[in-house]
Amino acid sequence: SFCTLLAVEPTSAMSFDIRWNLLTDAGGPQGTAADTFRAILNQKLRTSCPKEIRSLELTHFDFGSTAPVVEISEIGSSRLAQTSDFDEWELATLPEDVRFAADAQQHHNDQLARHASEQRLHHQLLVQQQQQRARSEHGSMNEASTSSVWGSRQMPQPPLSAQTPTDVDSASEAEAEDIIGEYVGSDGLFMGVQLKYGGCLELQGELVLDKTVELSPVCAVGAGIPVGFSITNVSIDTLLAVDIYRDTGRIWLEPGRGPAEPPITGLGVTVTLGRGPDAITPQVIGDLV
Repeated sequence: SFCTLLAVEPTSAMSFDIRWNLLTDAGGPQGTAADTFRAILNQKLRTSCPKEIRSLELTHFDFGSTAPVVEISEIGSSRLAQTSDFDEWELATLPEDVRFAADAQQHHNDQLARHASEQRLHHQLLVQQQQQRARSEHGSMNEASTSSVWGSRQMPQPPLSAQTPTDVDSASEAEAEDIIGEYVGSDGLFMGVQLKYGGCLELQGELVLDKTVELSPVCAVGAGIPVGFSITNVSIDTLLAVDIYRDTGRIWLEPGRGPAEPPITGLGVTVTLGRGPDAITPQVIGDLV
Protein backbone atom coordinates (compact mmCIF):
# COMPACT_ATOMS: atom_id res chain seq x y z
CA SER A 1 0.00 0.00 0.00
CA PHE A 2 1.02 3.64 -0.32
CA CYS A 3 1.17 3.85 3.48
CA THR A 4 4.27 1.65 3.37
CA LEU A 5 5.69 3.33 0.26
CA LEU A 6 5.32 6.88 1.53
CA ALA A 7 5.47 7.29 5.29
CA VAL A 8 5.11 10.71 6.88
CA GLU A 9 5.93 11.91 10.35
CA PRO A 10 4.10 15.04 11.59
CA THR A 11 6.31 17.72 13.10
CA SER A 12 5.75 21.24 14.39
CA ALA A 13 4.31 24.06 12.27
CA MET A 14 2.12 21.62 10.33
CA SER A 15 5.04 20.35 8.25
CA PHE A 16 5.90 16.76 7.45
CA ASP A 17 9.18 14.89 7.26
CA ILE A 18 8.95 12.30 4.52
CA ARG A 19 11.07 9.21 5.01
CA TRP A 20 12.38 9.40 1.48
CA ASN A 21 14.60 6.33 1.86
CA LEU A 22 11.49 4.14 1.71
CA LEU A 23 11.00 5.36 -1.86
CA THR A 24 14.58 4.91 -2.98
CA ASP A 25 16.20 2.02 -1.07
CA ALA A 26 15.86 -1.59 -2.14
CA GLY A 27 14.41 -4.23 0.14
CA GLY A 28 11.07 -4.95 1.68
CA PRO A 29 8.39 -7.43 0.64
CA GLN A 30 7.64 -5.58 -2.61
CA GLY A 31 11.15 -4.62 -3.66
CA THR A 32 11.98 -1.00 -4.47
CA ALA A 33 9.16 1.48 -4.19
CA ALA A 34 10.02 2.99 -7.57
CA ASP A 35 9.53 -0.36 -9.31
CA THR A 36 6.28 -0.93 -7.45
CA PHE A 37 5.02 2.52 -8.36
CA ARG A 38 5.98 2.00 -12.00
CA ALA A 39 4.12 -1.34 -12.08
CA ILE A 40 0.98 0.27 -10.65
CA LEU A 41 1.07 3.06 -13.25
CA ASN A 42 1.68 0.65 -16.12
CA GLN A 43 -1.26 -1.50 -15.08
CA LYS A 44 -3.47 1.60 -15.06
CA LEU A 45 -2.16 2.86 -18.40
CA ARG A 46 -2.92 -0.45 -20.12
CA THR A 47 -6.62 -0.02 -19.47
CA SER A 48 -7.04 3.73 -19.92
CA CYS A 49 -5.28 4.60 -23.19
CA PRO A 50 -7.36 6.21 -25.95
CA LYS A 51 -7.78 4.37 -29.23
CA GLU A 52 -5.11 6.51 -30.96
CA ILE A 53 -2.47 5.07 -28.60
CA ARG A 54 -1.56 1.42 -29.00
CA SER A 55 0.48 1.24 -25.79
CA LEU A 56 2.04 3.47 -23.14
CA GLU A 57 4.65 2.15 -20.73
CA LEU A 58 6.97 3.67 -18.15
CA THR A 59 10.33 1.98 -18.55
CA HIS A 60 12.20 3.81 -15.77
CA PHE A 61 11.15 5.76 -12.71
CA ASP A 62 13.56 7.24 -10.16
CA PHE A 63 12.43 9.40 -7.26
CA GLY A 64 15.91 10.78 -6.67
CA SER A 65 17.63 11.21 -3.33
CA THR A 66 16.33 14.68 -2.42
CA ALA A 67 13.18 14.67 -0.33
CA PRO A 68 10.50 17.27 -1.10
CA VAL A 69 9.33 19.84 1.44
CA VAL A 70 5.67 19.41 2.37
CA GLU A 71 3.82 21.88 4.59
CA ILE A 72 0.12 22.30 5.27
CA SER A 73 -0.40 26.04 4.86
CA GLU A 74 -4.18 26.28 5.21
CA ILE A 75 -7.04 24.24 6.65
CA GLY A 76 -10.59 25.49 6.68
CA SER A 77 -14.14 25.08 5.44
CA SER A 78 -14.81 23.94 1.91
CA ARG A 79 -14.87 26.61 -0.79
CA LEU A 80 -17.52 24.56 -2.52
CA ALA A 81 -19.72 24.95 0.57
CA GLN A 82 -19.18 28.72 0.47
CA THR A 83 -20.41 28.86 -3.14
CA SER A 84 -23.60 26.89 -2.48
CA ASP A 85 -25.60 30.14 -2.57
CA PHE A 86 -23.86 31.21 -5.80
CA ASP A 87 -22.09 34.22 -4.37
CA GLU A 88 -20.75 35.92 -7.49
CA TRP A 89 -17.60 37.23 -5.86
CA GLU A 90 -16.68 33.84 -4.42
CA LEU A 91 -17.31 32.10 -7.72
CA ALA A 92 -15.13 34.60 -9.58
CA THR A 93 -12.15 33.87 -7.32
CA LEU A 94 -12.26 30.10 -7.80
CA PRO A 95 -10.73 28.00 -10.61
CA GLU A 96 -13.06 27.04 -13.43
CA ASP A 97 -13.36 23.39 -12.37
CA VAL A 98 -14.36 24.42 -8.84
CA ARG A 99 -17.03 26.81 -10.17
CA PHE A 100 -18.33 23.98 -12.33
CA ALA A 101 -18.39 21.67 -9.30
CA ALA A 102 -20.43 24.20 -7.33
CA ASP A 103 -22.97 24.46 -10.14
CA ALA A 104 -23.12 20.69 -10.44
CA GLN A 105 -23.61 20.30 -6.69
CA GLN A 106 -26.51 22.79 -6.68
CA HIS A 107 -28.11 21.03 -9.65
CA HIS A 108 -27.70 17.68 -7.89
CA ASN A 109 -29.38 19.00 -4.73
CA ASP A 110 -32.29 20.41 -6.77
CA GLN A 111 -32.79 17.04 -8.44
CA LEU A 112 -32.83 15.27 -5.08
CA ALA A 113 -35.45 17.70 -3.76
CA ARG A 114 -37.69 17.22 -6.82
CA HIS A 115 -37.33 13.44 -6.64
CA ALA A 116 -38.20 13.39 -2.93
CA SER A 117 -41.23 15.60 -3.55
CA GLU A 118 -42.52 13.33 -6.32
CA GLN A 119 -41.99 10.20 -4.25
CA ARG A 120 -43.79 11.64 -1.23
CA LEU A 121 -46.74 12.88 -3.31
CA HIS A 122 -47.01 9.49 -5.02
CA HIS A 123 -47.07 7.79 -1.62
CA GLN A 124 -49.83 10.11 -0.38
CA LEU A 125 -51.95 9.37 -3.45
CA LEU A 126 -51.62 5.63 -2.91
CA VAL A 127 -52.63 5.94 0.74
CA GLN A 128 -55.68 8.07 -0.10
CA GLN A 129 -56.76 5.67 -2.85
CA GLN A 130 -56.58 2.77 -0.41
CA GLN A 131 -58.61 4.71 2.16
CA GLN A 132 -61.25 5.65 -0.43
CA ARG A 133 -61.47 2.03 -1.61
CA ALA A 134 -61.94 0.83 1.95
CA ARG A 135 -64.69 3.40 2.62
CA SER A 136 -66.38 2.52 -0.66
CA GLU A 137 -66.44 -1.19 0.16
CA HIS A 138 -67.76 -0.47 3.67
CA GLY A 139 -70.45 1.86 2.34
CA SER A 140 -71.68 -0.63 -0.27
CA MET A 141 -72.56 -3.09 2.50
CA ASN A 142 -74.91 -0.56 4.14
CA GLU A 143 -76.29 0.74 0.86
CA ALA A 144 -78.27 -2.44 0.07
CA SER A 145 -80.28 -2.23 3.33
CA THR A 146 -80.97 1.51 3.22
CA SER A 147 -81.43 2.28 -0.48
CA SER A 148 -85.11 1.24 -0.51
CA VAL A 149 -85.95 3.81 2.18
CA TRP A 150 -83.43 6.62 1.79
CA GLY A 151 -82.18 6.10 -1.75
CA SER A 152 -78.55 5.71 -2.74
CA ARG A 153 -76.04 8.16 -1.37
CA GLN A 154 -72.52 8.86 -2.48
CA MET A 155 -69.77 9.14 0.10
CA PRO A 156 -68.07 12.56 0.05
CA GLN A 157 -64.59 12.59 -1.40
CA PRO A 158 -61.98 14.22 0.84
CA PRO A 159 -59.71 16.65 -1.00
CA LEU A 160 -56.11 15.70 -1.67
CA SER A 161 -53.86 17.16 0.97
CA ALA A 162 -51.25 19.56 -0.33
CA GLN A 163 -47.61 18.86 0.33
CA THR A 164 -46.01 21.40 2.62
CA PRO A 165 -42.51 22.79 2.00
CA THR A 166 -41.43 21.31 5.34
CA ASP A 167 -42.24 17.82 4.09
CA VAL A 168 -40.23 18.40 0.92
CA ASP A 169 -37.24 19.70 2.85
CA SER A 170 -37.20 16.80 5.30
CA ALA A 171 -37.52 14.27 2.50
CA SER A 172 -34.77 15.88 0.44
CA GLU A 173 -32.48 15.94 3.47
CA ALA A 174 -33.06 12.23 3.98
CA GLU A 175 -32.27 11.55 0.33
CA ALA A 176 -29.17 13.78 0.25
CA GLU A 177 -27.55 12.42 3.39
CA ASP A 178 -24.07 13.85 3.84
CA ILE A 179 -21.88 10.79 4.42
CA ILE A 180 -18.55 12.64 4.20
CA GLY A 181 -19.75 15.23 6.70
CA GLU A 182 -19.40 12.65 9.47
CA TYR A 183 -15.64 12.82 9.01
CA VAL A 184 -14.89 16.36 7.81
CA GLY A 185 -17.87 18.28 9.22
CA SER A 186 -20.97 19.73 7.60
CA ASP A 187 -18.97 22.65 6.13
CA GLY A 188 -16.64 20.33 4.22
CA LEU A 189 -12.86 20.61 4.19
CA PHE A 190 -10.37 22.72 2.27
CA MET A 191 -6.66 22.00 2.70
CA GLY A 192 -3.75 23.76 1.04
CA VAL A 193 -0.48 21.82 0.95
CA GLN A 194 2.71 23.69 0.05
CA LEU A 195 4.94 21.40 -2.03
CA LYS A 196 8.53 22.19 -3.01
CA TYR A 197 10.75 19.72 -4.84
CA GLY A 198 14.01 20.31 -6.65
CA GLY A 199 15.49 16.83 -6.88
CA CYS A 200 16.61 14.75 -9.82
CA LEU A 201 13.38 12.89 -10.43
CA GLU A 202 13.62 10.90 -13.67
CA LEU A 203 10.82 9.49 -15.76
CA GLN A 204 11.35 7.51 -18.95
CA GLY A 205 8.79 5.75 -21.08
CA GLU A 206 7.66 4.67 -24.52
CA LEU A 207 4.54 5.62 -26.39
CA VAL A 208 3.38 3.67 -29.45
CA LEU A 209 0.96 5.60 -31.64
CA ASP A 210 -1.55 3.59 -33.67
CA LYS A 211 -1.46 5.10 -37.16
CA THR A 212 -3.41 3.92 -40.21
CA VAL A 213 -1.57 4.40 -43.53
CA GLU A 214 -3.80 4.44 -46.63
CA LEU A 215 -2.02 2.75 -49.56
CA SER A 216 -4.97 3.12 -51.92
CA PRO A 217 -8.67 3.99 -51.73
CA VAL A 218 -9.43 0.33 -50.89
CA CYS A 219 -6.31 -0.65 -48.94
CA ALA A 220 -4.93 0.59 -45.64
CA VAL A 221 -2.25 -0.72 -43.29
CA GLY A 222 -2.05 -0.14 -39.56
CA ALA A 223 1.34 0.91 -38.23
CA GLY A 224 2.71 1.49 -34.77
CA ILE A 225 5.00 4.50 -34.34
CA PRO A 226 7.21 4.24 -31.23
CA VAL A 227 7.96 7.48 -29.41
CA GLY A 228 10.33 7.53 -26.45
CA PHE A 229 10.29 10.29 -23.88
CA SER A 230 12.41 11.27 -20.92
CA ILE A 231 11.57 13.82 -18.20
CA THR A 232 14.33 15.00 -15.86
CA ASN A 233 15.32 17.89 -13.59
CA VAL A 234 11.83 18.57 -12.30
CA SER A 235 11.53 21.60 -10.03
CA ILE A 236 8.19 22.19 -8.33
CA ASP A 237 7.01 25.05 -6.14
CA THR A 238 3.27 24.87 -5.87
CA LEU A 239 0.25 24.83 -3.61
CA LEU A 240 -1.72 21.61 -3.87
CA ALA A 241 -5.34 22.48 -3.04
CA VAL A 242 -7.80 19.78 -1.91
CA ASP A 243 -11.48 20.65 -1.50
CA ILE A 244 -14.08 18.14 -0.24
CA TYR A 245 -17.78 18.89 0.23
CA ARG A 246 -20.56 16.29 0.47
CA ASP A 247 -20.04 13.90 -2.46
CA THR A 248 -17.85 16.32 -4.45
CA GLY A 249 -14.06 16.54 -4.33
CA ARG A 250 -11.61 18.62 -6.33
CA ILE A 251 -7.80 18.80 -6.48
CA TRP A 252 -5.90 21.53 -8.34
CA LEU A 253 -2.54 23.33 -8.36
CA GLU A 254 -1.98 26.97 -7.55
CA PRO A 255 1.22 29.05 -7.83
CA GLY A 256 3.70 28.84 -4.96
CA ARG A 257 4.46 31.54 -2.44
CA GLY A 258 6.89 33.38 -4.68
CA PRO A 259 5.62 36.30 -6.80
CA ALA A 260 4.10 35.07 -10.06
CA GLU A 261 5.85 31.71 -9.74
CA PRO A 262 4.35 28.92 -11.88
CA PRO A 263 3.75 25.52 -10.24
CA ILE A 264 6.56 23.89 -12.25
CA THR A 265 9.66 26.06 -12.42
CA GLY A 266 12.01 23.62 -14.14
CA LEU A 267 11.59 20.68 -16.49
CA GLY A 268 13.76 18.83 -19.00
CA VAL A 269 12.03 16.84 -21.77
CA THR A 270 13.59 14.67 -24.49
CA VAL A 271 11.53 13.06 -27.27
CA THR A 272 12.87 10.23 -29.47
CA LEU A 273 11.29 8.60 -32.53
CA GLY A 274 11.99 4.93 -33.19
CA ARG A 275 14.00 2.32 -31.30
CA GLY A 276 17.62 1.20 -31.17
CA PRO A 277 20.54 2.75 -33.09
CA ASP A 278 18.25 4.04 -35.85
CA ALA A 279 16.25 6.16 -33.43
CA ILE A 280 16.25 9.88 -34.04
CA THR A 281 15.69 12.78 -31.67
CA PRO A 282 13.80 15.41 -33.68
CA GLN A 283 13.15 17.67 -30.75
CA VAL A 284 15.01 18.19 -27.50
CA ILE A 285 13.43 20.53 -25.00
CA GLY A 286 15.96 21.76 -22.49
CA ASP A 287 15.32 23.09 -19.04
CA LEU A 288 12.12 25.09 -19.00
CA VAL A 289 12.41 27.84 -16.40
